[in-house]
Amino acid sequence: MNKKYKKNNLTIKFKSGEDLTMAINGNDLNEIFAYCHGFRNSKFVDLGREVINVDMIEYFVYDEVKEDEL
Repeated sequence: MNKKYKKNNLTIKFKSGEDLTMAINGNDLNEIFAYCHGFRNSKFVDLGREVINVDMIEYFVYDEVKEDEL
């Protein structure tokens, strides 16, 4: 069964003061939560074109992309 994940806009604020904004699917968002909350052993999450060290994240925010915004 192919599960369809919703699209999300994600903004990550790094401890360095830099921001990264990208569109991701719900599966990738779940991965970020898992890595940041220690459910995964690695400190790096691979989001396709970006590999992020979760120790460098100060915080992140996301919002769901509405169907009419696609």
